[in-house]
Amino acid sequence: MSLRGTCAVAAYSLAGGAFRYTAEEPLSQFWWSLTCMRIGCCLALERVLAAFPLTRLVITAFGLLEAYTHNVRGRIPTDRISSGVALVTGSTAGIGFQTCVLLCERGVDVLVPARSVEQALKTAQLINEASKGPGIARPCSVPLDLASRESVKKFAESLTDINLLVLNAGVMMPAYHLTKDGAEQTVAANHLGHFQLATSLAPRLKGDARVVVVSSALHRKAARMRDIPQKLLDFRGAAQTHKLFDAYAVSKLQNVLFAHAFASRNPQIACVACHPGFVFTSVTRHLPLYVRLAHVLAVPFWVLFQKTPRQGAHCSLHCCLSPSFSAASLRGESRFVADCRVEREGLPPHPREVAEMLWRRSEAFVTNVPHAVH
Repeated sequence: MSLRGTCAVAAYSLAGGAFRYTAEEPLSQFWWSLTCMRIGCCLALERVLAAFPLTRLVITAFGLLEAYTHNVRGRIPTDRISSGVALVTGSTAGIGFQTCVLLCERGVDVLVPARSVEQALKTAQLINEASKGPGIARPCSVPLDLASRESVKKFAESLTDINLLVLNAGVMMPAYHLTKDGAEQTVAANHLGHFQLATSLAPRLKGDARVVVVSSALHRKAARMRDIPQKLLDFRGAAQTHKLFDAYAVSKLQNVLFAHAFASRNPQIACVACHPGFVFTSVTRHLPLYVRLAHVLAVPFWVLFQKTPRQGAHCSLHCCLSPSFSAASLRGESRFVADCRVEREGLPPHPREVAEMLWRRSEAFVTNVPHAVH
């Protein structure tokens, strides 16, 4: 990377850091953050290029440190509990796998679901080898396919009492694909399957029960879309209008709205949504080849901006264990958490009404009511 390019990255990071520490709490909308960081970057870069070499070096060093600290290292949760049972979807790889490892390291037993019992058994063994206890990972005896209503129903019926439910699994599908139940693949796996699983298990969540929904900062992109209420309620979609990132962003907004609606209906259960950060995991395995190739070629650059799966799991872990997110503390309200702290999520106009409509439509779909998908 050239000196000019390095200075640009450093100035961008310093501007972003200054904005976060002074104004992000009251004004945490993603678009405002990005705009202010861009303006700050331009102003800082002008000064950097005109500064003395030593000043330029110092600013660059601090900027690169800021980029790494915020984007990669982030905050590390320290809370621990001595018992509990968690179910983590998407636990066979990436953030889900590391969430299981971290929970086991902190004394939580973990149930490992997978598309096959053999895969669940293998994953549980790998988690136990990586964590070395005191918590134990156990394979689920019934396979789980979140894109299938029947599979989710059978899986939920096989479970006994649990304390933590981490809805982590997710897909990004560049090509339009309709499941046999009649929903577009992305919304089926990312939202509808998790909706059905959480609502089915709610009566069996015991003690300091929590539901953690792994969403994404991309939900804010969906909140600004034209006709977003209709997009949220259209589970079928259309091949002609399907766009990978749009479909993914809409599903992540559905996650956030679901967390609000679930919390209000189940005040005895804490429910929060979280953003793990920028983590390149197996969820991107369906991305076009040129995107994956570009990512490989840009590895030195991503060192400053991309978390490892273990670092990405820190936010989920914080939501699972922090006393701040107990049901007694939240009292029927949800939160959106990023980098282990609460942020204001991006929501569409009239969010309560939209969340209620999404809940009713989702409930109709998972119970197989005719005309639930339009």
